[in-house]
Amino acid sequence: MVMGKVRCDSRLVRPGDTFVAVPGVKADGINFVPAAIAAGAGEIVAEVVRPESGVPDSILWRTVPNARVELASLACNEFGNPSHKLDIFGITGTNGKTSTTMLLRDILEYNAFKPGFISTNSIEIKPRALKKFNPTEAVDAKVEENTVTSGNTTPGPLNLQYYFSEMLRNSCKTAVMEVSSHALDQNRTWGTRFAVKAFTNLTQDHLDYHCSMAEYYQVKK
Repeated sequence: MVMGKVRCDSRLVRPGDTFVAVPGVKADGINFVPAAIAAGAGEIVAEVVRPESGVPDSILWRTVPNARVELASLACNEFGNPSHKLDIFGITGTNGKTSTTMLLRDILEYNAFKPGFISTNSIEIKPRALKKFNPTEAVDAKVEENTVTSGNTTPGPLNLQYYFSEMLRNSCKTAVMEVSSHALDQNRTWGTRFAVKAFTNLTQDHLDYHCSMAEYYQVKK
């Protein structure tokens, strides 16, 4: 049961929040549980069982099989499952994601739709502006009128669902987004309902992350 907000960054935890300890590529969220507890987290969600000591009895502890999936599920719930109220076009593939999403966005705009837009270059809602993030809500984004710049092709689940909710707030009916292989592998889009899924191509790339072309293909599949 989530009492406050859902967090996966211990630096953003406030009293009563739920902290999801996500195993990362470079660091494991379980190592930041003490910091989350010190900041007042009311619930810890992790892939490991509750330790025998070090966690106050007042803190709830939930053990889950996949923390990334749980984070995405909680993010969908926190923002009211906004993707269920949008027609979302998801574009994946090694090359051509950005150009394809831009072309599709322009086609929708030309036909009097007002699509939300999530790509490597920007996150946009036209003609109205995105609501400015509270600094405690996200540390990797900044607002420039109706465009948000972000560090990832596909945002993390909390930011992603927030952007979808902002699109709804601005009366968008559709959204076009790039979906990277990293995002798919890390379940960032888990729980997002897509109206259309498009695959551009598969060429040799990102093998520093994916162990083989076969694994890369399975993620994109």
